Amino acid sequence: MISTRPINPVYQVEEKEKKMVCIRQATVNDLLAMQACNLLCLPENYQMKYYLYHILSWPQLLFVAEDYDGRIVGYVLAKMEEDASEPCHGHITSLAVLRTHRKLGLATKLMTAAQNAMESVFGAEYVSLHVRRSNRAAFTLYTSSLSYRIHDVEAKYYADGEDAYDMRKQLKGRPHGHSHSHGHHHHHHGGCCSGESKAASFVDVSVAVDPAAGASGSNSLASVPASAAGE
Repeated sequence: MISTRPINPVYQVEEKEKKMVCIRQATVNDLLAMQACNLLCLPENYQMKYYLYHILSWPQLLFVAEDYDGRIVGYVLAKMEEDASEPCHGHITSLAVLRTHRKLGLATKLMTAAQNAMESVFGAEYVSLHVRRSNRAAFTLYTSSLSYRIHDVEAKYYADGEDAYDMRKQLKGRPHGHSHSHGHHHHHHGGCCSGESKAASFVDVSVAVDPAAGASGSNSLASVPASAAGE
């Protein structure tokens, strides 16, 4: 069933009960629900000021999955890394989907929306993320469905001491540098990835999605921790 709600979705996904879930750009009004989804799904949690920092700095890169009743059932929190010494690139801070909405392909579609915006709005050459070495479901999603590759291993990256895979996906034809630096770049301003000359809003590419497409293992995630808290 096609939703008629004025939500300007990027994707529309049909639930098992024949109701619609849409992927759309997040607004400030969604932040509390995104935080609630994060707390239900992931061990890496954030204060509200961190969500505000993302949406005020890169409003084009935050997306939510909203069900027909207006409930946020998934989100992706993303940003641009603005270190002038590195090629312009984006970073996935956090990705989660509620258990009640598995097998609909929502994680893949949230990631795709954020990646497309990084490239079209900011001219990103690649996108990076961190994932726990033990999270095989997330690793399979990133490698098999989204074409990420391991760039490095960050020892004891997470608060509990677990290592993280530093993963990257090429967005443009020109390969980015393969530096193995363990430095992290946070909260930069005025760097290489300015979106001022680009379109300020994401282009609507709404599509209807067959729910059967969610049967693959890559869409069976309850949640996908993309990075550690404070990243």
